[in-house]
Amino acid sequence: MAYQAADYGGYERRRGEIENQYATDSSTQAYGRFLGQQRFDRSSADASRNFGRSYAPTKSRFGQRGLSGGGVRSGAMRQSMGNFVGDYARDTQRAFQDQTQANQQYDLDQQNRDQWRQQALQDVDTDKANDIAWAAQNLQQLRDLLGSL
Repeated sequence: MAYQAADYGGYERRRGEIENQYATDSSTQAYGRFLGQQRFDRSSADASRNFGRSYAPTKSRFGQRGLSGGGVRSGAMRQSMGNFVGDYARDTQRAFQDQTQANQQYDLDQQNRDQWRQQALQDVDTDKANDIAWAAQNLQQLRDLLGSL
């Protein structure tokens, strides 16, 4: 039976590689989440600004056609403006839901990455413990063969 010494430095090297991979992936993940949130914030602000700018002109078009103003109760105007406001509210709500789901995906990805890291580090510890046990068993066999000196 040949004796092979355990490479204890290799365990630390593997740990370092795991930690480096984890840090690289986690920072890439965090940056992606940041960019996604930033894009959402910009789009949301633009949509809100565009809605605010277009509300008055849209409403005034009904006045130009005699469908709004003092004492005028136009069902066409109410329905049209209701659709205009409702569409904005729906689109805004959907954008918020989409962003929430994107953030949940980032969270899930990070949880999976955390789990991978824990498992990988446990595997290194298990390999190290097995190698130590194997070396101890070999030493015991040598002692049994050679006797105590």
